[in-house]
Amino acid sequence: MTFRDLVQERISKPPDMDSTDTILTPDLAARFATGYRAYGGEFGKARLIQCNDFWDLNGGIYSNPHDMIRYTAAAMGLCPSALSDAWTVSELPFALREERPQLLLQGLLWEIMPLPDGTALIMKTGEKNAFQTQMIFSRPYKKGVLVFINTAYLG
Repeated sequence: MTFRDLVQERISKPPDMDSTDTILTPDLAARFATGYRAYGGEFGKARLIQCNDFWDLNGGIYSNPHDMIRYTAAAMGLCPSALSDAWTVSELPFALREERPQLLLQGLLWEIMPLPDGTALIMKTGEKNAFQTQMIFSRPYKKGVLVFINTAYLG
């Protein structure tokens, strides 16, 4: 099975994420946001970097806010997913990331921030070329926040 087929079968199809793929299809490209970057130079439009089969495994996944809301809801357990057990296991802390100013633990996929009330915020940040995403959610409170930025490093 290819990585693309695996992503579609196990991640994007169950919660009906129809705008998520490992390749930038013409349909997705037509709706793609413009990215900007300023790494050591002038601020400007970023070049579009498309992953090939080799780099797909390194996170070459394109998605939109609607699909990421569905992904977050599935990760919180608000809708059925074949990955429910895997998400639960991936939230178990196995390493200490930081002690100050706020305790931060590392799970298999997520960063875990324990809160004083005994619950935790589950977080993941990602960046690709000129785009950044931050996902934070709380299972007990059934709340999540997604932040999308179409700029990489403003210095």
